[in-house]
Amino acid sequence: MNKQPEITDATREALVNAFFQLAGKNNIIQITVREIINSAGYSRATFYRYFKDVFAVIEYAEDSFFQKTREALAEHEKGNSIYDRHFF
Repeated sequence: MNKQPEITDATREALVNAFFQLAGKNNIIQITVREIINSAGYSRATFYRYFKDVFAVIEYAEDSFFQKTREALAEHEKGNSIYDRHFF
């Protein structure tokens, strides 16, 4: 991918957000690539540039959540957490 990282991150996040919007209304097993791309406004080719299938979207979201949690815990241990500065 030769695009700027900000653009690729924004595209990936738009697809993930579209998935979760659909998941709020539907059973996640029934969500299709077509529904995700229609909701996000991207092409099928763009979806497959970022994800193998719908389950890869879920896996990416889980990995991202756990990575952000690890980073927040590391900041907390260093005393740099926003919560440490504002609430304690």
